[in-house]
Amino acid sequence: WTGRMEINPADEGPQGFAGNDDALVAMVGKPMRIVTDQNETVEAARGDYLLSNGRIRAESSQDAGLLLDSPRLGIITGRAMEIVQNDETGWIDGPGSLLAATHNRGSADASKDLAVQWQGRLNLKFLTDAPAGDSPSTLDQLQTRQLSGITMAEFNGNVRVSHPQFRAAAQEFLRLNLVPVDNDDPQLREIEAAGDVRLTSLSDKPEQQIELLADALTLHFTEQAAGVKTTSPQPSHMFASGHVHAARPGYALDAGELYTRFTPTGDGGEDFEVSQVKAQANVKVHAD
Repeated sequence: WTGRMEINPADEGPQGFAGNDDALVAMVGKPMRIVTDQNETVEAARGDYLLSNGRIRAESSQDAGLLLDSPRLGIITGRAMEIVQNDETGWIDGPGSLLAATHNRGSADASKDLAVQWQGRLNLKFLTDAPAGDSPSTLDQLQTRQLSGITMAEFNGNVRVSHPQFRAAAQEFLRLNLVPVDNDDPQLREIEAAGDVRLTSLSDKPEQQIELLADALTLHFTEQAAGVKTTSPQPSHMFASGHVHAARPGYALDAGELYTRFTPTGDGGEDFEVSQVKAQANVKVHAD
């Protein structure tokens, strides 16, 4: 501007203000861009940041889409988002997509990464580190916690998952539950899905090939010791219920409930095979 700028104190602060030391920064652009100290980038049509609880909000428009680029989360698109770092929660409204952060990031092998699309809302729970400082001042008390990982990601509404080892789909929701292990990144421990669930393995090994349809599914993964790195999480057992149809080379099975146990194979234990199958409720077996 070229004229005079006049600043007057407001009678009340914005909703959620924690006091006189708090601050709210709001931005608009085509797009506007927020870059955090953890090298995370948010691009959107409009957004704001609340200091006291580390709340980041952003919305898209016809002129500028919403993009979250995070070394920990990956690359996420959506319609609107809110992350509250001090509450360790967040959400991203769809239609949205996620390309998970892996060592293939930005390379020609990016097509080998986990990719998810959803139509409803992605709900997130985070693991955080407390801000430094033994005797915080009033201003220090407003410092936000730092996001250090995800403990839960729940995709809602016509979910589609693509991975080099499998394809998955669920009409209602698909939830990833992760557990922190010492100083390592959180490990995937469980996948839950409901609503016309479909899971297809893409292995070229017959002992690992399976196609599964069910109303609901829970897949558990083996706990890895701290510091042990594997190329992918290894399944330990799976439970499916409701109009279950499972097909493997040589036969297919229909049942009301299906329990499957997996056993690691190979020198490094990174391969697996189906070691136990238990079905009940209206069981029918079809051989090729």
